[in-house]
Amino acid sequence: QKDQRKYIPQQDQLQQDIQLNTELGHQQDLYQSSSTTTNTNTNDNNDTNENDKDQRPFMILYNDFQYIMNESKAIISSGKYVKNKVDKVNWWSARRSLDLFLSNYLKNIENNCFGCWKGIFIHDDNSLQQDEYIYLIEECVIQLKKLCPNKAKNMIEETIIHVLCKGFSNSTKEQVLYGLAYLCGWYPYSSFYNKISSNPIHFTKKQDSILEKMYHLIKETCIQINTVKTNNKIKNNDTSTILILSKELQSIPWENLPIAQDQKISRVPNLAFILSQYEVLKSKEQQQENVPTYNGKNTFYIVNPGQDIPKTQDYFHDTFKSQISWHGLMGKKPSNDKLIANELTQSDFYIYCGHGSGSKYYNREKISQSSLV
Repeated sequence: QKDQRKYIPQQDQLQQDIQLNTELGHQQDLYQSSSTTTNTNTNDNNDTNENDKDQRPFMILYNDFQYIMNESKAIISSGKYVKNKVDKVNWWSARRSLDLFLSNYLKNIENNCFGCWKGIFIHDDNSLQQDEYIYLIEECVIQLKKLCPNKAKNMIEETIIHVLCKGFSNSTKEQVLYGLAYLCGWYPYSSFYNKISSNPIHFTKKQDSILEKMYHLIKETCIQINTVKTNNKIKNNDTSTILILSKELQSIPWENLPIAQDQKISRVPNLAFILSQYEVLKSKEQQQENVPTYNGKNTFYIVNPGQDIPKTQDYFHDTFKSQISWHGLMGKKPSNDKLIANELTQSDFYIYCGHGSGSKYYNREKISQSSLV
């Protein structure tokens, strides 16, 4: 009981917690949670030994999220000890404080772990099918290779720049510069996990000049890509980003990263599962060649036949009446069974809006015998 009561904090301590979590939102570093002490300092060679396994980025992410989950469970369990208004206020404040903690955790994953590569979560649209888009990416790669060191030319290729451009508008200039520096071999990627703002990497004047030119080249390419999308009226297609995660990363809510919240994201256990599902889908498509088709314009409807749901009738009236080829009854009962029987056999779609199943207006056997959808 004593352990549970700690989640109904005193107001002074609560304000300190909220202030701490608010400050975390302005840092470019993953915080040290109270459940684990982490040390993310890495050297340029990115060496790790057996004793540092728990300090690897994915383990830090895993441990910190487990801390958040444990705190959440404990706070919820402590609800039974809330006895008065003060306890209630403090209990809810503790929950909000942890919510802020989780929000900062997700922002820090996106900004520090992925940086300018966060575009990997944004699924591709139909622009990939446009020759203009392909040309812009290829031309950008050519120009970037002219600027970067010879040893880094193999790092810069179309797929990498495509991901960089997808996430450009959601990335800060600093993130893009560090990403380009990584491609040039001037910045170890493990340092993305360190304090970028408080402990920046210093480049030479020549490196700074090259990075600035590369940044503006990427920026101009993104502007041209947006122009292509606008001119061709390209919209996002119905695709999904698929995550195949290791055991350690399964528990982290990648779908809730700010960049991913508006995306369609799915999880699958492995690549073999995707391939098997593709084969099933391919087989179904072949079988559908003999499946009958339906004409959505050939629709019959009955709306509010009992005249007891006028708001429903008003809601659908204009929509149904605007469909020129649709026909039916609005606010009226069918005059006879023969009318319904004819409609069930001649229409492809039947829409009923009223109380119950509407079976008193038609024969169930007629429905089962028809090809209605």
